[in-house]
Amino acid sequence: MAFESICKALGQFVYDLALWLVSVLVDLFFREVKSRGSFRVPRKSAVIFVAAPHANQFVDALILMKQIRFACDRRVSTLIAAKSMKVPIVGPIARAFQCIPVARAEDSARSAVGHLRLEDPEKPLYITGTDTKFTQFEPHTLISLPSGGGMAEVKHVIDDTHCVLAKAFRNSKAMDVLTKPEGTPFRTAPKVDQSKMYRAVHDRLNEGNCIAIFPEGGSHDRPELLPLKAGVAIMALGALAENPDLDLKIVPCGMNYFHPHRFRSRAVLEFGDPFTVPRELVELYKNGSRSSAIKQVLDMVYDALVTVTILTPDYTTLEVVQAARRLFKPSEMQLPLPEVVELNRRFVAGYLRYKDNPHVEAVRKQVLRYNEKLYTLGVRDHQVVEPIANAKLHIISLLVFRICLLSSYAMCALPGSILFAPVFIATSYISKRKQATALRNSTVKIEGKDVLASWKLIVGLGFTPFLYIIYGVAAATFTREMGWWGTTSLQFFLLIPVYIYLFTVMTVAALRFGEVGMDIYKTLRPLKLSLHPTKSSVFQNLRKEREILSKRITDLCYTLGPTVYPEMMNHKLAYAYGTNAVSSATDVQASDVSAREVPTPELPELENTGLQKTAASVNHSAVIEAGSSNRCSPALTPVNHGRSPSSSRQTSPTQSSRSSQDGNSEDSADVQSDNALNMNDIHRALQASKRLRKNPRKSTHQS
Repeated sequence: MAFESICKALGQFVYDLALWLVSVLVDLFFREVKSRGSFRVPRKSAVIFVAAPHANQFVDALILMKQIRFACDRRVSTLIAAKSMKVPIVGPIARAFQCIPVARAEDSARSAVGHLRLEDPEKPLYITGTDTKFTQFEPHTLISLPSGGGMAEVKHVIDDTHCVLAKAFRNSKAMDVLTKPEGTPFRTAPKVDQSKMYRAVHDRLNEGNCIAIFPEGGSHDRPELLPLKAGVAIMALGALAENPDLDLKIVPCGMNYFHPHRFRSRAVLEFGDPFTVPRELVELYKNGSRSSAIKQVLDMVYDALVTVTILTPDYTTLEVVQAARRLFKPSEMQLPLPEVVELNRRFVAGYLRYKDNPHVEAVRKQVLRYNEKLYTLGVRDHQVVEPIANAKLHIISLLVFRICLLSSYAMCALPGSILFAPVFIATSYISKRKQATALRNSTVKIEGKDVLASWKLIVGLGFTPFLYIIYGVAAATFTREMGWWGTTSLQFFLLIPVYIYLFTVMTVAALRFGEVGMDIYKTLRPLKLSLHPTKSSVFQNLRKEREILSKRITDLCYTLGPTVYPEMMNHKLAYAYGTNAVSSATDVQASDVSAREVPTPELPELENTGLQKTAASVNHSAVIEAGSSNRCSPALTPVNHGRSPSSSRQTSPTQSSRSSQDGNSEDSADVQSDNALNMNDIHRALQASKRLRKNPRKSTHQS
């Protein structure tokens, strides 16, 4: 027992030490990483964390472990591909984190001889081959099709050119390649025995530990959520069937990135409500109906992931939603990064519910045109918002000042940038080669961008210490040769760590100076456009167009918003009536006035459109809730962590967007910008709500 305790304590120490090391790298690579909803994570019981979308190969696991350890005070072991355990640097770190290796069939797939085709689409289980050797297949051999066609198991071999599948290829890509007259090349892989992996998982859970899994399988860069693998359901059902007294919780985790593969980007890890597997499903699993039980658990996992991920049908919808959210954001308050993610999710819910409304469609087209104009001028939305005086002299002086400030930052960042330049070059070159390799070997990746950030970190972790040791030795040698210091061996070896530390500080300083300098650089183009003789008027017109568009989006949100999220009625009243709106909502509750007696604000561009009738359909209980939920920022109504009306798997055909925000280039800037939209009335309403909580009688009397 004493030996086991020592081994456990040593393992925890190694885990924490490795986590501290990778946390430094994560903090250097990402500008900001936040967690949301960490209070929902159980502190004692066994937990399976299910995370999606898996948009950043190894980085996803690092962020997940880091945030769970620091925000939830729990250590978690992730499942990792057995092939990755053989990768230099990755393998030792994975062992330090006590990761559980998983053998995957696609990792052992090999090109096969001949081509496959489907002669009769009405019989999808019967496959015909050309120049194939089906009789050489091992039992339960898997067939993999190119272009994301998927994999299928061979049930029975008839002869060298004919075989029967256990399950047919169902996706459209598989049917496209199989129905070609010449057929399609294919790959084969043996079926993998996962019994050891499941045994390791069950042992960890029985000890009350945490396991993390990405149920999509491998990482990808697709805009939708991939079909969930059955592994997570088998783990949960198998553990509960083996130990009925096990207190097992499943916690969904949303991996929300702003440009997942870019240096100094942002990320938000959102924890959803934990849930348990019903006992009847465990009994169903034990009694032989495994497929039914597994399917129902996977449905539960999918529905839970819906609540913590951003779901849009395509990138265009995501672009429109993010642009509309920026136009709606209040100017008097800087939204924290997690609230930006939640606001994106609520905009998606509203859009998917009213996307067929002609006025919503009209706003959508206006937003797309506005984005096209931004692209044409080469500016970002936050640069349009920045107030610029009309006086040419003031603009010139501001431009000169910022250029001088940028020059000073560039000079400060130059030494460290030169030192770190070999690392930048090496990480860029190697990560692009790994991207090409991953894309060539995958059937689900689009461009292979999901491996870029991971390999940048891996190369940086391996190359940077080696490079800076060389720098330290070279600098110490130069100092000794010049006769300044270090003439003795002791002095020489003392100089090396001093120089390494000095060069490291210079590099980190260069990173900070460069980051601020880039922010300054982004503000120069609007100033230059304002001085341009032909484009200055275009830029000013774009600013006016933005004000009109933001007003229309805000009016539309406060008209339709309460029908999707009833608690938004409070902020609708604040927007319509100004400072005393919150107190007015409280008076409605006190006097039990009918909802129809609360006037709906007249929207200038939406009169006689039927939207007023839609907004008035909010029942009286919604108004009462609005009067009693005087909290949250005006832009963010109280968070409902249950599934939104449009996020049901049955009612919404939406798919998960990769990395939540990867298709848009504005989010890293608009998190910092406080000038997105002038909505002072809503801000004053928030202050009124705070006064109401402190002294409700006085506030009600004043209203």
